[in-house]
Amino acid sequence: MDVQAEKLHLIEQLLRVQDAEIIQKMKDVLNGSAIGYDAEGHSITQAELVSRAEDSNKAIAEGDIKTTEQIRANMKNW
Repeated sequence: MDVQAEKLHLIEQLLRVQDAEIIQKMKDVLNGSAIGYDAEGHSITQAELVSRAEDSNKAIAEGDIKTTEQIRANMKNW
């Protein structure tokens, strides 16, 4: 991979972006204040992501899980 060529390609793409929200999200990722976004579009830091993963692992270890069938049945009520 030619890093310089990839950077130039990203710059070209960024120049075409007109949505201020997308630009802000890119800035957040580049400056390290966010490593991604949740389903609602809120930024997630690395510490928050690690905490969520630890909470999930704890829930699994405690048996606080649902089967695929339970989730599908619940989805029918949405």
